[in-house]
Amino acid sequence: MENKDKEFKNQVPFKWRDGVPPHPWKTEWFIAELDNGERVVLKALPKDYTYDFTTADETYYAKNRIERWAQFPDSEFIEAPTL
Repeated sequence: MENKDKEFKNQVPFKWRDGVPPHPWKTEWFIAELDNGERVVLKALPKDYTYDFTTADETYYAKNRIERWAQFPDSEFIEAPTL
């Protein structure tokens, strides 16, 4: 049980944030709620792409579709600031 407790202590708390994730949080997978209420898992595309984000199955989204976002609990980055 002690190992599980340590594992949870190092996780980022789940928290919705308005808008689009800033750098560096957009460089890893994150949960997004779109303008139609759909929730998807996205990651930023390189700047030379027409769209801004992609899903694992290569569905593409523009940043203006994202209403809010959240980090995964096992994020590589510290908790994102509330902007």
